[in-house]
Amino acid sequence: MMLTPAFILRTIQANFRQDELLHQIDLFDAIFKTYLSSHTDGKNAIEGTHVSKIFNDNVKLPQKMILYCKDYNDELAADLQKSIIPHLFNADACIETIYNEIKNDTGLPADMTASFGDMYSKIKNSKNVPNDILDHQRAVFLAQAMHEAGARPRNDDWANRYCIPKPCCYFMGRKAELNKIKTCIAEFGTVFLTGCQSIGKSEVAKAYADNNRNNYAHTVYVPCIPGKSLKQSIAALPLTPYLANQSLSQRVKAHMQLLKGMNEDTLLLIDNLENREDPLLPELQQLTCHVIITTRCIFNDDPHVEITEMEKMSDLIELVKFFSRRRTNTCQMSKQSSMPFTSIRMPWNWQHVC
Repeated sequence: MMLTPAFILRTIQANFRQDELLHQIDLFDAIFKTYLSSHTDGKNAIEGTHVSKIFNDNVKLPQKMILYCKDYNDELAADLQKSIIPHLFNADACIETIYNEIKNDTGLPADMTASFGDMYSKIKNSKNVPNDILDHQRAVFLAQAMHEAGARPRNDDWANRYCIPKPCCYFMGRKAELNKIKTCIAEFGTVFLTGCQSIGKSEVAKAYADNNRNNYAHTVYVPCIPGKSLKQSIAALPLTPYLANQSLSQRVKAHMQLLKGMNEDTLLLIDNLENREDPLLPELQQLTCHVIITTRCIFNDDPHVEITEMEKMSDLIELVKFFSRRRTNTCQMSKQSSMPFTSIRMPWNWQHVC
């Protein structure tokens, strides 16, 4: 479960009185009445088609609106109290549904969940509180929930932020291995690329991602930190500012929740896994998105492609030609600039380069 503006909007709409039920656009206009009348101009107006996409969770709230929810939360709460709360047939049921979503959302920081819990308890246990004060508490709850839901990243935000890098400029060959990867991915969804150190596992994985970029809406790159667990590597990604000071388990939960929300249009690369017994590995293998894991460990019982030395002579010749051309170009540049020529040192294991 994940708290989103779409969930809040649909929950509010579902709890509207039937005789006063508003269309999505009218409901949106009522919730953000002050924003739309005082904080926008013609260029920043929200079109009806965009409102529909927000309700269906196909797009985020516009960034300017997210900032409004943060900086003018009192204004948003006032609009909710005046234009929304009185028209709900059961305002407390609406609040409870949203709170349950918050409570079950493992991606939210514990202190934030606790804060919403305190607000919810005050609303639930307010028997002798005047209606106007109770409505204000409900509106504040909804306004803050809308802010937190809008501010947190979507799956595609993370994917766009941590794209798989392109392979090195001298990548060539490896067609057989790339075809095997494609077959394993199609059949199993997850594949291990195994082989000795510096044989080129990472570059093959990057080349596969580059060659198949049109088949994926997103790619996600998680480099394993040497000497650290998968949890520590995944938690190290600076996903959201409000998770920066949270515990390791809290960050891992948030990041894994985003990964679990991705489907087959996303390719995840876990680069340089060190421990085949890592406790998070089985969970990663169960993800719906496509997963490539590069490692020096042996995974003979799992779908895997072993990356070995390049044996095809034509590929080796092309690799030598590349470095020969590069050396020639550097010589010419050195002569033109009247600077001493610095030779190009071939990689010690150039015959292994992918």
